[in-house]
Amino acid sequence: MKEPNPTIESIGFNNIKGFPKEKRKTKIRNYFRTLRKEIYPHIKFKMRHNAKYSSDDILDLLTHTALNHDFTNNGSKTFGFTRENSPDGDTVLYHMKKHSAADYIRMFNKVNYRILWMAQNRGLLKGKLDVAIDFTDQLYYGKKDTPMIVGTKPQRGAHYAYKYATINIVEKGIRFTLLAIPKSQLVTMMHIVKTLIEYAKTKIDIGTVYLDRGFYSKDVMRYLDENDIKFLMPAPMNKRIVRVTEGVAAQTVIPLKIGIIQGRRGKERFKDPVEINLVVTEDSYGKRYFATNLNVIDGYGNYLLKKYKKRWGIETSYRMKNIFRTRTTSKNYAIRLFMFLFSVCLYNLWVLINAFVEAFIFKKALKKPYLTAKVFGAILISTGFYIDNGG
Repeated sequence: MKEPNPTIESIGFNNIKGFPKEKRKTKIRNYFRTLRKEIYPHIKFKMRHNAKYSSDDILDLLTHTALNHDFTNNGSKTFGFTRENSPDGDTVLYHMKKHSAADYIRMFNKVNYRILWMAQNRGLLKGKLDVAIDFTDQLYYGKKDTPMIVGTKPQRGAHYAYKYATINIVEKGIRFTLLAIPKSQLVTMMHIVKTLIEYAKTKIDIGTVYLDRGFYSKDVMRYLDENDIKFLMPAPMNKRIVRVTEGVAAQTVIPLKIGIIQGRRGKERFKDPVEINLVVTEDSYGKRYFATNLNVIDGYGNYLLKKYKKRWGIETSYRMKNIFRTRTTSKNYAIRLFMFLFSVCLYNLWVLINAFVEAFIFKKALKKPYLTAKVFGAILISTGFYIDNGG
């Protein structure tokens, strides 16, 4: 006998400490209805008009599977106990294979546009907002000549991965992923940074961009500086950095030209250089060095240490995206790309609904997100049941 479809009450709303009264509960349910009606129509699989299952059925199954960190085949079996009309794993993969990677990129670009539009429309993205750019890996253990596979730092026995670049807001409560793009071996760091920044500029007023030392290059820093975008990144400890910082006290600012060419007899020559500030800071682990175009005064460099800690907001977002990701062993790149982009979609919806709850129900900053990922997913799925049945 199948278990009944979950209700708002059965998934734990009434058991959450300090949960608001009925009006607030209704308001939250209405937020979820709005999200589904705004977002789900943009994620459509190619199906016949008389197909047994709908795209929404597949998305609900994938949400359930992601939140249980499961594979589609096993997730479909557990989901079948709570939903009468639930597809199996093979059916899901069959429909997913009908689309190309380019299809999914276009699809989720529209989805993310709608999510960010709702955030903008409600005044959640006002003022200058700091962002971080970074990569996330999906480790790969197959053949290294597989399309879209790139080398990565050895970890857990893997030397290759599917790699994605993202730009995230790192302000508390609104850590949206503004854009996520796949990286191939042919794409340069400069192209990635420019693509992410140009898109982010259409959505928010960028404050400071945080990057890791992998982005330390003349081209990247020139592009950011010429576009009046403040940046902050650790400087790599190459021979030149070691030499110019030798004997320099902490909290010292060193004007530095990037774009050096080694001339004859060891003399330094510069070709079209970019000027930055190299800032010497110090914490309990010793001296650390930052490259930036921020205006920093000697004696105040250590504030960069505190400022750069905001970058860890992107690490939090990656951890949450992993929670929202369905596991797969498929070698089909389009399917793997869909799984990643769908995790970004679920993550952004989770950020949005918690931002709504904080801003328009509690009307104050909360110490942590009100709805956990599990509760969010359960309500999102159950809301579909209410909509489908006229609720």
